[in-house]
Amino acid sequence: MKKFYMTMVAMLCGVAAMAQTSTISVEDVDAVNDGKTTSYVEVLLNESTPGGVVSATSFRIALPAGVSIAKYYSEDDEEYLDDITSPAKKSSHTLDVRPTSNENELQISVYGTAYFKTSTNVLAKIGIVVAESVAKGTYELKFSAISNSDPLGNVVNPQDDFTAVLNVDGTGINSINADDVNAPIYNV
Repeated sequence: MKKFYMTMVAMLCGVAAMAQTSTISVEDVDAVNDGKTTSYVEVLLNESTPGGVVSATSFRIALPAGVSIAKYYSEDDEEYLDDITSPAKKSSHTLDVRPTSNENELQISVYGTAYFKTSTNVLAKIGIVVAESVAKGTYELKFSAISNSDPLGNVVNPQDDFTAVLNVDGTGINSINADDVNAPIYNV
């Protein structure tokens, strides 16, 4: 009987270790600095346990100066809303977006009592717009205060802060070079 209990404890520890593999990540983002084009930051939920173990997550995202959350117009609400969605959430989940005391930083939470949908690993899709004043180059999107929880509120795999890369490209025509007066001329 003692052997049976020891085996059960070992199996439960194995399941608990397996359940602690849920993390979020973000792939690099390409954007144009035209002040109009919306690019999307996709926050991915990485779970190795079939069926999922996470029902709530919360994180902060710090955006570089000149980068803002895109807005969309809602006919129902007749107002502009933040362009942030959560494809992985179920109808029982809530998406909450709040500014923090730090400029250009948002607290994003998606929470509920059910596991996230397993058909997609995109936990949150955040629309961003880069102002024309932002120089072409590479910038950091900083993610911090990350917390993933199961339906009972237990923290699943505490996660360190991380950064993602935002590649800002010009609008396509940065300058006109008229040095060569004998250069060929093309038309459409």
